[in-house]
Amino acid sequence: MKFTGIYFDQEDEPKKSPAEIEFTAQQLKISIKNKSQPLVWDQAKLTSYCGGSNNHLYFFHRSEFKNPSFYIERSKELDQFLLKSSNLDLQKTVKKRNNKSKLNWTALALVVSIVLASFYFLFSLKDHAVDLIVDQIPYKMERQLGDTLFKNLKSQFEFVEDENLLKRYRAIAQSSLEKNAPPFNKIKLYIVKGEQTNAFAMPGGHIVFFEGALKEFKNYSEFVGVLQHELSHVRLRHSLKNILSSVSTYLLVSVFLGDASGLLAVLADQGSFLLRQSYSREYELEADNSAFDVLIENNIDPRGMVGFFKTLLEKSDSKIEENLEWISTHPATQKRIDNILSRYKNEVDDNLKAKLIINHAKFNKWKNEYYSKEKEAE
Repeated sequence: MKFTGIYFDQEDEPKKSPAEIEFTAQQLKISIKNKSQPLVWDQAKLTSYCGGSNNHLYFFHRSEFKNPSFYIERSKELDQFLLKSSNLDLQKTVKKRNNKSKLNWTALALVVSIVLASFYFLFSLKDHAVDLIVDQIPYKMERQLGDTLFKNLKSQFEFVEDENLLKRYRAIAQSSLEKNAPPFNKIKLYIVKGEQTNAFAMPGGHIVFFEGALKEFKNYSEFVGVLQHELSHVRLRHSLKNILSSVSTYLLVSVFLGDASGLLAVLADQGSFLLRQSYSREYELEADNSAFDVLIENNIDPRGMVGFFKTLLEKSDSKIEENLEWISTHPATQKRIDNILSRYKNEVDDNLKAKLIINHAKFNKWKNEYYSKEKEAE
């Protein structure tokens, strides 16, 4: 039986030559290109092993030689011939390769089954899967996702760059964050120019207020109430859960298996779209309750959140989506307002109520100066 292969000479640096290899019952004849006389070997002296990608090559050599003598690409015909050979070593090579192949296919089938099961699990129980995956994502990675989002966002909006103004603003905000557990006692706070009544949080602690929202705050407790509400979304990882719920099941599986590169690419491409997805009412209520607890701990009146909700509801009209984005992405239902007022009535005693801060001189001064400068600029 004849096969085409590659022959190696036995020099220190072997040279390859195309060859025709003919097996007989007892012998082997190798016809090398550009050589007049073929080599004739005793087949019983051959040894062999598998090699190459996916073991698709059979290497042969004579036992007295150091290097392989030639190789032939595997085929069904070659397998059948070698299995019938009287040379037990050649038979063993084919059997060993077939066993490896079966093992590889078994392993592949197992991996495919696991991946398909993961897809089914994540698709059929996506909300539960998102919670499970978020629990496995370290906060360091979440900050990385937030940085990616923020980089995308920064090219789409005009941010306030006045460092003196921002420094005072952040100092006022920081005073309400001191009792938060790290890393949520320090956040990255920004202001975007524009009349939109909006504020939002990104994973990793980036919190953005529009000028239009700041203008609507009647007092310090309203500002801090919204700030703590947004920070609660970050602390409870709602932002990350919202993003993961918006992406494909394939990306969820990738993140579950430890590869977040695909998710980062989606964020880079569609970050602003994902960011504007509305929170569920369950998330909003959970963020309200978390913010309520932190505000009470910091001796700040939690009814500031209610005051801001009511201001927005009073201003709402048919252009709610255009003018009052914070309501459309953070639906301020009466149920949420009632929840905050009920907790205030039932959980806050009279002594504590007397201590709760509503106004803050530094905030009022900062806001008046900021918007006075804005009017002068106009």
